[in-house]
Amino acid sequence: MIKAKKILRLIRNKVKDNNEVQFSDYDVLDAMNECIRYLNMNYALKNSDFLERVKKYRQDEMGIVFSTDGAELPEDFVSLVSVIRARDGYHLSPVTAGEDMDKHKLQSLGGYKVFAGKIYCGTDFNLAYRTEIAQINDAETDEIDLPNAFIDIIVKVSCMILQNSADTDVMMGEISKLADRIVPARRYSNVKQRMPFIC
Repeated sequence: MIKAKKILRLIRNKVKDNNEVQFSDYDVLDAMNECIRYLNMNYALKNSDFLERVKKYRQDEMGIVFSTDGAELPEDFVSLVSVIRARDGYHLSPVTAGEDMDKHKLQSLGGYKVFAGKIYCGTDFNLAYRTEIAQINDAETDEIDLPNAFIDIIVKVSCMILQNSADTDVMMGEISKLADRIVPARRYSNVKQRMPFIC
């Protein structure tokens, strides 16, 4: 986690505005958030584990039946990593699009289905998913949910935004180039695919 106030100080130092004459805190915060939006738009972090989260889904605690009611996906959900059965850690497979969400089918197939912002499953499970980098609201207290290796990217691109020295294509190219140095491109998806010959 990177403290937003550290980034703010580094940006001010880089643009030689330590006395806050040229840019207000709001301007710097806005540039940082724009940089974060560019990072989110760039798919460089798509297969990275920096932004992976796990949420536990238990029918008794939530008071719903997952196979019929479905459970709401987390608010910060961007993409699915895997669905893991709670009782034994087994990685569940998705039910194909044409199949209905019958409770017995979901249980017997050991599967799940994501539909209309909900996840349907025949048992308690843990949802591993990717989120996006959250925007900064307060530079004094907020933190950016990335490792320290990203400090220079955020500072450099935020300075470019503040100084209006580049257009969007150049900025996206710069973010892509810098992020590719940090984020390994060899990651693969752990989402288990259902075999086509299983009925």
